[in-house]
Amino acid sequence: MPLGPTIGRFLAPCGEGVINWSTVLHDVLEHRPELDLTIEGIGPVRAEMPILDQDPVWRAGHLDLSDDELARLRSLADDYADRARAGEAETLEQLRAPRPALPAHEEFVARSAAHLRSVLASLSGEDLKPAPAGAGPQ
Repeated sequence: MPLGPTIGRFLAPCGEGVINWSTVLHDVLEHRPELDLTIEGIGPVRAEMPILDQDPVWRAGHLDLSDDELARLRSLADDYADRARAGEAETLEQLRAPRPALPAHEEFVARSAAHLRSVLASLSGEDLKPAPAGAGPQ
């Protein structure tokens, strides 16, 4: 999310932020299909983390981030802001608003899992079903 001269980074359920999970999971499945992945839920806040890309000290600490990558990150933030204005994504105020801890955690994981299962099903051509309760992680 653009925040004036900086970019605000927030934690969002998979599929609701700016990461293209289809591309990520395709690459993981292609190169490390045996890799176990987990969803780490969050509690009542979305952990606003500024990207201080205009700060020379911050930039000096991120030599692996090219100008092109930073421009792409800024573009993703701008696209997200457009989606929020259109009512397709949470606004800055919604992202900053606290949520009840346990329901927020469970909802974050459930929404992420549903999105990732959908992406995996589209990549594999299969309809992936959640495991029965008590069956352990998938």
